[in-house]
Amino acid sequence: MPFSPDYVRIVLNENFEDAKTLLLDPMMALHEGHLVMLAECGIVSREDARRLRDALRSIDLAAVRAARYTGACEDLFFHVDELIAAACGADVAGRLHTARSRNDMAMTMYRMRLREYVLALTASVLRARSSLSALAERHVAKAEARGLYEDLTPPPTPEEVEGRRQERLFHAAMTPPHAPDKRQRRELRKMRGKA
Repeated sequence: MPFSPDYVRIVLNENFEDAKTLLLDPMMALHEGHLVMLAECGIVSREDARRLRDALRSIDLAAVRAARYTGACEDLFFHVDELIAAACGADVAGRLHTARSRNDMAMTMYRMRLREYVLALTASVLRARSSLSALAERHVAKAEARGLYEDLTPPPTPEEVEGRRQERLFHAAMTPPHAPDKRQRRELRKMRGKA
């Protein structure tokens, strides 16, 4: 049963393009690593391992990246599987998926790609830190930097203290009376003996 044209255009085509850009290299590395494990454990014969290795190496990655989504296969995973099967036969190509699921592959590819991003981000942060440290070293000596955080404001003179006190008194005298707050009402009740 063919897929809906809208589903093909909106979902499958976009996924195919994204996978070519982001997941093709991790997929090929994963295939090669898994093949080495299968061969070393004796799960596939040396002859089948050799045929699979040659099939993987025969895949033209530039051609895969240039390929357009045709609908002949569901996604890049199946497209690459078809290329492997064409190179070494479907029976031998199927052995490459022994002891792993497609979901295992997907999660491993995502982690491989994310690892690249995390390493690039870490390198960028370290470069920024180094640049900022060098900039700080050039502009502020360490002894002077401590002074940036010390409170060097001199204490007020007696004249300033008196001036501030008079300002508060003046402000209080000029402020119109207002209703007493809760604390003031409690004090008034105590004074009247109604506490």
